Amino acid sequence: MGDVLRLRVATPFGSVMDEDVAKVTLRSSVGEFCALPSHCGLLAVLTPGRLMADTGQGVRTFVADDGFVEVGPDHVNVVTRRCEDAAKMDRAALEGEAGALERRLSETPPREEPERIELMSELMWVRACLDATSSLTR
Repeated sequence: MGDVLRLRVATPFGSVMDEDVAKVTLRSSVGEFCALPSHCGLLAVLTPGRLMADTGQGVRTFVADDGFVEVGPDHVNVVTRRCEDAAKMDRAALEGEAGALERRLSETPPREEPERIELMSELMWVRACLDATSSLTR
């Protein structure tokens, strides 16, 4: 089992993925990184971004939200608020949603800090989705 990693991705709504992969690419708070078999132990904070899983038959692209990743020599465990398959996303709808969020954010006064934080968080998610869908070959 030295040439594969067991990738487990969990959200509050259930398991998204639990399978063997050749490598996993994720976005942490300090940048994107790739985990390969025999990777050193690592615990990192995730930020919204692509999660690419090389299954050996191709790369599956997901978008993972805020969360945590734990990497070991034979596994990658991801716990995130949400994780969705980028191939199932509607790019035009995402572009419209990004525009609407940007407008709402610009119209929300600074004194409404909790609402601004939520809008910024959602905008980061939508931008991560747009980034992931732009890398897909359709």
